Amino acid sequence: MQFLITKTNDKEWLVTTDLFWNLSKAVETWNGLMLPHKGHLLQLDEVKKLLKDDEFHSILFTFVDDFNRKWAFQLKEITPLT
Repeated sequence: MQFLITKTNDKEWLVTTDLFWNLSKAVETWNGLMLPHKGHLLQLDEVKKLLKDDEFHSILFTFVDDFNRKWAFQLKEITPLT
């Protein structure tokens, strides 16, 4: 499996995507994104369960910044192309 973290906003139509080859690095990056937003920091086992339980194998965090931009961060499990 591979993992993507996608960051988007509604004002600039900006999309950035980071690809991770293992979940631990993806979780480390995800928690780094959560720190400035007082988001819940996740443990590796929590993320495995959340991804397994979600129909789309993803977790989502949204917020509005000081410039009134609506942001979405998504961590998603993907199947690599063969």
